[in-house]
Amino acid sequence: MWGGENERRYIKYIKHDVNKGAGAAKASGILHACGKYTTFVDSDDYLINNKVYEYGISKLENKENIKELEDIDIFMFNYTRDYDIGNNSNIINADNYEIFQTDRYNLIKTTASMWNKIFKTSQVKSIEINQNIKYDDGPFWIEYLLENKPKIYFQKDILYYYRDNGKSITGNPENHIHLVYALRECQKIIKSNMDKYDYIDLYFTTGINGGAVYNFFMLKDKKVAKEYMKEMREIILDDTIGIESISIGGKLFFKNFIFFTDLDRKNAVRKNIKFFILKKYLSKLAVFISKMKVKLKKIL
Repeated sequence: MWGGENERRYIKYIKHDVNKGAGAAKASGILHACGKYTTFVDSDDYLINNKVYEYGISKLENKENIKELEDIDIFMFNYTRDYDIGNNSNIINADNYEIFQTDRYNLIKTTASMWNKIFKTSQVKSIEINQNIKYDDGPFWIEYLLENKPKIYFQKDILYYYRDNGKSITGNPENHIHLVYALRECQKIIKSNMDKYDYIDLYFTTGINGGAVYNFFMLKDKKVAKEYMKEMREIILDDTIGIESISIGGKLFFKNFIFFTDLDRKNAVRKNIKFFILKKYLSKLAVFISKMKVKLKKIL
């Protein structure tokens, strides 16, 4: 319900003469933001209820006077996909944790998405969104992490519904080539901040694997797949941020991708069902082994 003139003055409607994409919209929002906190909602998504942000801000403000919540930088909440077919059960990030100080191990539990977080406005204003690429969330998040090393509160309950209609940038597998371009941008940011790389090395390498292995094998267009493979190999084989410079799981993931793309180069068996099943289960095995190594490293 509209609250009248007192609430009206807090709302700004900004219209671009030309549709410049999601990155430009976010950049405009950040530029005009004047409140203490900033959040984002994609145009086709929705919240579980209108109390989400009130609850999030109460955590950021530490109204409960909980010691662990002192100086929280981000309120991050769980979400699920809505496939427009009545099935909202696919929980993306359902880990059973609530409070953590971000470090290189906890960082891999976070997502790059901007829409499941409430930020401090002062912190996001210091980050410039790249408006020339799709999947702008990734470069933004990498730069934000490097600059702020934030303390994050994660709410395990589902508070956000991400609507996947199959026609969006992320819904169409052939658009995943833009994810690779975004990863290249992330790599540029990291290379200019190598003194902080050990803070995000696990996050960056495990995140790339998700895009490299999983998305590559979803591609059907051979031309897109060829370009995707070329771009990913350049990222992986980079002398600065490549196989030799990464640790634990990332190295295994990257070698996994290189191995399979080499097979694709040498064999005309992409349509062979057994070959794809082998790829699928070896990839899952690589993920499991990497997670176990990370856990053992943390314990030891």
